[in-house]
Order: sequence, then C-alpha cells, then structure tokens
Amino acid sequence: MKITSVEESKSKLESWSPFFESVVLPSPNMEIVLDIEFNVWYTSDILKNNLMRLYDVSITKGENIFNIYPFNKDEFGHDVLAPKVLAGETVKYSDELPFGKANIFLKISARPMIDENNQIFGIIFVAKDVTKYELVSKSLQKREATLRAVIDASDDGIYAIDKKREIIAINNQAINDFKNAGYDIREGTNLNRVVESDTLKRWNSAYFDKVFEGNKLSYRGELEDADESKYFVWNKYSPVYINDEIIGCVEVSRSITEIVELEKQIRSQLEDLDNKNKALNAYIESNLQLENFAYIASHDLKAPLRSLTSFAQLLKSKSYGSLDEKGQKYLDIVIKSSKNMELLINDLLTYSRVNTAKKKFVNLDTNKIIERLYSDLDAIISESNAEIRLETALPEIVGDESMLVQVFENLISNAIKFRKEGVNPIVSISCVMKGNFYYFSIRDNGIGVSEENHEKVFNIFEKLHSTDVFPGTGLGLTICKKIINLHGGVITIQSKLDHGSTFTFTIQKNLELS
Repeated sequence: MKITSVEESKSKLESWSPFFESVVLPSPNMEIVLDIEFNVWYTSDILKNNLMRLYDVSITKGENIFNIYPFNKDEFGHDVLAPKVLAGETVKYSDELPFGKANIFLKISARPMIDENNQIFGIIFVAKDVTKYELVSKSLQKREATLRAVIDASDDGIYAIDKKREIIAINNQAINDFKNAGYDIREGTNLNRVVESDTLKRWNSAYFDKVFEGNKLSYRGELEDADESKYFVWNKYSPVYINDEIIGCVEVSRSITEIVELEKQIRSQLEDLDNKNKALNAYIESNLQLENFAYIASHDLKAPLRSLTSFAQLLKSKSYGSLDEKGQKYLDIVIKSSKNMELLINDLLTYSRVNTAKKKFVNLDTNKIIERLYSDLDAIISESNAEIRLETALPEIVGDESMLVQVFENLISNAIKFRKEGVNPIVSISCVMKGNFYYFSIRDNGIGVSEENHEKVFNIFEKLHSTDVFPGTGLGLTICKKIINLHGGVITIQSKLDHGSTFTFTIQKNLELS
C-alpha cells in the first residue's frame, strides 16, 4: 500500500478539518489524529483533559506523538507500531498506565487513514478506558481461584450436578470418595453413564429429585465402600439458584467415623460416671464418714471424669461445626456438667480433708494473709473494680495457715461475686479482741441474704441462687464453718436483702502450737 507525501498528508488532513472537529474533538473516547510522520493534528477533548489530569502533560498540534508521555513507550515506537500501521495494518492492543496509587486499563487501536486512491494519508488512535471491566474481571478471576483453592483444600467432599446429572464442579476429596465407592467420576462426568441404574434411581428418589424441587436435605448414617468396609458420613444436599431458578444440586459429604467412635466412648464414660454419681449420692445420704471420700473421688471419679472431659473437648475442637443444633447443645451440656462435677469433687475433697488433714497451728500475721490474697484474687478484683479496705489493724494469732487463708479467700471472693449489678464492690475487713476470742468481720455492699436464709448458707450443698447466675457448689461456707470450729470459734452472718452482708467469725486465743 502506498503512502502519500508529507505535503499531501497535511493537505488532506486540513481538508478533513470540519469532520475531525465535529467527530473527533467531542468523542467520548480518547482519540488522536496524526499525519504520516506521526505529528499531532487533532485530539479529542477527553484525551487532552486526561493527559493533563493524570500526567500534567499538554498536547499541541504539530508535536510528534513519540515525544509525548505516555506515547513514548516501546509499544508506540518507530520500530514496532509505526511500520505496521504505515503498511496498512490495524494494530489493536491493551495497555495499563499508572494513575496515582492505582492503574488505568485501556483498549487501543491504531489504524491507517486511507483515501480514495488507496493511499495512507494519516493515522488515527482510539483508546477506550476499560478500567472498571478489567478490575471486575480480575476480581472475579481472583475470587474463582480462591474459591477453588478453598474447596480443594477442604477435607469434605464437595460436588455439584445439573439437572441432567452431569458433574459441573467437584473437588479432589469428592473424587477420592467416589473412587473408594467404586466410581471413576470427574468434572464433566454424567452420573447416568457411570452409576448403576438402580443405585442412581435411589439417589434421585431420596435426594436429587427433592433438591431440584427446592428442598434442602441431610443424611447422617453408615455407608459401605467398594471393599465392603463400613464408615459413617454426614451429607448435606442444597439447591443452587440463578434468578430464582434451580440450576444445580450441591452435595457436601463429611466423614464422621471418628466422631461416632468418640460419641460411643463418651456415652460409655457418661454411663460410668452416672453409676459413680449414684454411688456417691448413696454414700453421702447414708452419712458415712467423709474421710473415705478422698480415695473414692481420686480413684473412682476423677479418672473417668478427666476422660469424659477430654473426649468432649476433643469432639468440640475437631467436629463441633459438623453436629446439628441439638448435638451441639448436648455436647455443651456434657462439657458444662463435667466442669461442675469437677468443681464439686474438688470442694468435697477439700471438705473431707478439713476433717482428716493434720492441723499445723503456728504463729500467723493475718496482715500477711490479706497481702497474699491481694495477689491471689487480683484477677477478680480488677475485673469487678473491687475495693478492699482494712478498717483496723489485724492481729497475730495461732492457727493453721492454709485453712485460714481458705476462710479469708472464700469470704472475700463471695463478697465480690455476690455484688449488685452496676455497683463496684467494697469489702471492709476489721478485727477486735473480746475476752478469749478474736472477732474478725468481713462486710460488703452486695446483694445481701434474707433473714430466713441466714442458717441455710452454712449447710452443705445449700445454694440460694442458680448456678447459671452465681456459679458454685454450695460448699464454700460449709468448709469455712468447719475450719472455724477447728479453731475453737463460730461463724455468723448479719444481712438483709439489698443491704449487703457482714460475716463474723471468732478465733480462740492461746491455741496450742503444733
């Protein structure tokens, strides 16, 4: 194809001025008209504005295009693009240009302008901004790749079929599951060609047909592999919609063989624990000596309880999401009940040891006991914004340190636990000496106790509030009473509902050192 002379090129472009000014300048695309030496003649307004806005570049008539950024890139070079266009070829390509922190994407065409004599007298560039489409396309590609990676990484078998029972998507786990069952199935496989007609008829009747009617189904039970080995699965079948039309069925299949085995072990442990609990209740009700309880609790209760708790925690950590709502509820009850039972066993052990442990009466500075409790109770003090006040100096006494630490800790922690909603707890500690006794008082501003329950709070297993509201076993004050009795004293309560409580206990003076 021939090319006009430079003079002819300019002359023809000049003669086309009315057309270019009416078509190119107001064009919604970025357009530029060049002579055969690639000098600028006409530029659309949007291209001028974008060059100035994006790159602070102005473009003037007569300027060579290859001297203007971003047209001076390799794609626009004399050695690459110019020869093709001047040979009569239309060149189309995509380009990505920097714009601030992001990029813009362009679809560009460069084509020769040919006159009636089949001679090239100019070149026109047209660039369309396709940034939105490009970003959407890349986002979709990224999401599809991510989704595929997630699905393939899943331990669950996942596949989808259309109405013709053709596999339209399947992950590696599902391929292996089908293989173990004796079927060679891949994406694009039609189940009608590889699954026995009777088997597929059962699948259709039980699941696929119902899903394509808009139902969601699930199955939990035992299956058999091609080698006749048994295993347990949980399958879920769901419809796939596009514009309210069901176009496919997705099945998610999860192996729960290990879970079923754990459930069997937990049921066995529960039965064993229930038998131990019945034995424990009978033992307590018969008023036998609690001194023997430590042996029973440690050897006959704590071991199966640890096993039960471990199995339940393992089941929750590995397979909680695969259980239905009822199964999750039962598992939560098992874990909570196990923890409550462990707390009860520990408290009963403590109570029995108060009777059986050898008392070590030594000289004690009760101020140091309180200082120690500041550290031990730091978490609940900080959490509740509690304030501990020493109203008087505390004396040196004779007593068993571990036991009296337990008394102070129980009374102070109770004062913080049974607090009024929205009120920071204040716990006041004081002591006076009367006759042959030290009178210790611990006063709080909590919810208080009604007068008819003053004696009940010291009874074994007596709880005035639900465990869900105030956790505990009802043994704390019973243990305190037993310890104070061993120190030759008594413990009492003065309280009214909503007016706080004051616990007062006495320690006999001049107890003999061990």
